Amino acid sequence: MCLEFWRLFNQWCKLHIGIDAKTLQIRAVQLTTNDVSDSQVSEDLLNQIPSDERIDSVFIPMEFMTLSAADSSF
Repeated sequence: MCLEFWRLFNQWCKLHIGIDAKTLQIRAVQLTTNDVSDSQVSEDLLNQIPSDERIDSVFIPMEFMTLSAADSSF
């Protein structure tokens, strides 16, 4: 999930967040420039989750994916 967050010096920033679907607790965050897609930071977000915690699924809305990310297997 990404939010086009605010504009600094004519540059949009995005806040990418990872949320636990059951508890709605924010589990991972990454702030990037506008030109970085969710698929580019997905590994960084997943690495913020402790390795002993189970991840049942990962969902990236298609409208936020780049063509190359949509073509590759996650």
